[in-house]
Amino acid sequence: MIRRRLAVILVATALVGVATTVALNGAEKPSPQADDQIRQLLQRVEKLEARVADLEQRVPRIVTAQGLPQLRVAPEGKLESVPKGWVPREFNGIRYYDVPLAKSLQP
Repeated sequence: MIRRRLAVILVATALVGVATTVALNGAEKPSPQADDQIRQLLQRVEKLEARVADLEQRVPRIVTAQGLPQLRVAPEGKLESVPKGWVPREFNGIRYYDVPLAKSLQP
């Protein structure tokens, strides 16, 4: 029994040693074309990292909408004075107003 285990261990160790030797000697070295591709990719990565750093340093521009109509909320209840052009409507028992969009806002 002990001899059998010892034999199995020795055979397994020998197989692992042979497999490791074959794997290390059989490993292919990269071709010159692969080296050129790697070098080109590394240069491209460096350029992209520089571009990202430049873009991160830029101050973001704040875009504001000028001349667009603003939302005007009317108080609850009936309005005594409705601005010119507002059309009262009702939806599910709630009054709302269609407000025409114009270039200039009227108070």
